[in-house]
Amino acid sequence: MDAGPKQVVVAYLNAVAARDHDTVHALAAPSFLARHGGDGIGCSYRRLDLAWVGEPRADSSPYARQVFSVPTRYRVEMEEAGPESDGERRYDVLVGRNAPSERWRIIDYGNG
Repeated sequence: MDAGPKQVVVAYLNAVAARDHDTVHALAAPSFLARHGGDGIGCSYRRLDLAWVGEPRADSSPYARQVFSVPTRYRVEMEEAGPESDGERRYDVLVGRNAPSERWRIIDYGNG
């Protein structure tokens, strides 16, 4: 409940790496899960090695009133061959909430 944006992103990516779906669901906003296949990002990763999580910076999003963008870098191995290959990923993960009394949740991600 007291975790800040950076801590939430680290915990989320560690949960993805551990295939801990309960924690993934607890840390992600329902709208994020709905847009990204029910398990957010990483449901097709066989392996995720967290390399770096940067410092949060203020951002904006239609999904929440208070939003921070947290830069990340990690390596993945995919479950199956497909349109995405194994290798490094660099995403800005958006963490948001609508009021200070709410906990931070993953609301979106993207490049730049």
